[in-house]
Amino acid sequence: MSEALFRSAHQALLYAYTFSATQHGTAAAAERQIALAARERYERTAGSGRGLKGLDGAAQAGQIKSLVERNTPPAFQAVVLARYSLLSDDVRRRACFLLAHRCRHEVPPSVTLAEIGRLVGKATGREVNLGLMAQSCGVDERTTRRWALAVRRYVQSVERPGMATIEHLLQAAGVVESAEALQMSGN
Repeated sequence: MSEALFRSAHQALLYAYTFSATQHGTAAAAERQIALAARERYERTAGSGRGLKGLDGAAQAGQIKSLVERNTPPAFQAVVLARYSLLSDDVRRRACFLLAHRCRHEVPPSVTLAEIGRLVGKATGREVNLGLMAQSCGVDERTTRRWALAVRRYVQSVERPGMATIEHLLQAAGVVESAEALQMSGN
């Protein structure tokens, strides 16, 4: 049996949603990187990585994304995009806005969708200053903390069952190590 590529679903999702076909950035930066490392590249021995470069990496990222898209509800997919699409602020912002629509009922009607979207962003790992939000909304900071807690509870209610599902699917596909394999490896 071959070794799984990732130790957890979190690692697999982070890899898939931050994978970029242009790992060097712009073409000019890639050309410069190639020019600077040309000699060293030919002198190095083959790496002992897990084969996640080029087309192999793209295929693995695509497989993980496909499992998420085919087997989980849209709300969980939005949580995954909001939490793991670190390279695209626009994708994260749109996912937070979608989730803001879904958790509208968790906060008072006076809270705008933009504010709820910021709170969803906080629940999925973005930095949000609740003190400044309280000032701009004209409420006490404790009030914004209560709103943030309500939104975080909603996000967790979507994320927990979705992560359980996707973890099981990734283990079955051999992408993520099973709990038994982790225990046998010395944990």
